[in-house]
Amino acid sequence: MNHLLDLIGSYIIGGFLLVALLGLTLHFSTKSQEVKLSEITLRSLNDVGMVIEHDFTKLGYRVESGSKIVSISSNQIVFLSDLNNDGVIDTITYNTYTSNDSLYLTRNASYLAQQQWLIPVKDFEVEGFDDIGAQTGDVNEVQSIKLNIVVEEEGLPDSQANIGSYWTRQFFPKNL
Repeated sequence: MNHLLDLIGSYIIGGFLLVALLGLTLHFSTKSQEVKLSEITLRSLNDVGMVIEHDFTKLGYRVESGSKIVSISSNQIVFLSDLNNDGVIDTITYNTYTSNDSLYLTRNASYLAQQQWLIPVKDFEVEGFDDIGAQTGDVNEVQSIKLNIVVEEEGLPDSQANIGSYWTRQFFPKNL
């Protein structure tokens, strides 16, 4: 009889340990997927940031006369530059586009023959500043430009957390 109670007790304790081990494995698997999703989001934003930095450091490059910034608002900027060094002035546009309740950052460049990117973002903001650091929307007074981008991905279906990244830069183009 004691052997039978020992055997039943061993099965019960072993079952609890097996369920606990399975729960721990599922927890670590979920956390691993969240970390990977976060890494992908951050890497995507970093790649977008590299393109934006390239474009904005060349803002106004080889534009001899007139305003180098065509228009600027809180969610759009249009400027002129010779991005691909071919001697032809290109028009570059960054703005937001909404589709199916999703916000996308778009980039259009005239030298790419109507190719554009659509990057899903949570928020995109453009601010222009004059030579004393005051915010301005006048294209003739803008001396620096600040961009803020928020990228957010929904977490895993069972998770309540959203995964996102924030990117902000202020550019002081030499050619303005």
